[in-house]
Amino acid sequence: MKRSAFKKLAAAVFAVIMVVSLLPAALAAEEFTVTPGTWPAGDLPVGYTAQTVTYTIKNNGTVDVSGIKIQTTGVFTVSTDTINLEAGETKTFTVTFPAGQSANANAYTGTLTVKNSAGTQTFYTENLSRTVKNSVKVRFMNGNVQIGPDQYVATGTGHATAPATTPTRNADNYTYTFVGWSTAGPQSGANAYILGFNGVTDTVNLATATFASDTTLYAIYKRAYNTPVNISGDCLNSDGQTLSDIEDSSGDSIFENLSLIHI
Repeated sequence: MKRSAFKKLAAAVFAVIMVVSLLPAALAAEEFTVTPGTWPAGDLPVGYTAQTVTYTIKNNGTVDVSGIKIQTTGVFTVSTDTINLEAGETKTFTVTFPAGQSANANAYTGTLTVKNSAGTQTFYTENLSRTVKNSVKVRFMNGNVQIGPDQYVATGTGHATAPATTPTRNADNYTYTFVGWSTAGPQSGANAYILGFNGVTDTVNLATATFASDTTLYAIYKRAYNTPVNISGDCLNSDGQTLSDIEDSSGDSIFENLSLIHI
């Protein structure tokens, strides 16, 4: 081989070596940690507000990395599509399911991926899914205090579930017993939410009840006088009264706590 040809070949080989040496080294997936936030459980009602979840990403390596690509598909959006991370640095980004999606029998799906700047290595991937249904809101109240979170059930067909905590009431000189839920409200005063008063004649059967629109259910109680009442035997015979006819000054039946003294 002529000397000039050898020099050209050597120069070409050296150039290739230099180009390869300047290429960035491949990044191992474990050099990055992506920690997802928690998406709220359950389907979304029509008219929902946008849902945004925060994610964290950490560079576990010993070199700075720039141009990390963050991408979403479907209707999901991301707060930033590129992040630079110094060695050991942690940053956050958010993924949003935007408001305004219509009710759909199928879920809205998409993916979240985190890749290197060239898009040739995937460090993280997640399947995203949200469902919007025609729903109405059911709220449970004990007087003017809400019990448990709002529930969203399918319009006209869905059933609400009673809160895990049984409501209680303590007022005046009465014993209150919770008996169920009613749409009769809001109410105020001593006779508020008492079975037999203010139009409360029955309670809702949650196992069968459906809701055509947003509904508030109020805790309903039976009320009994807390102090025993002494009545002579002659009172029971007066005007042919029975136990259920005997009332106190507020008009409440007192037969449940009746104490008879024979005279």
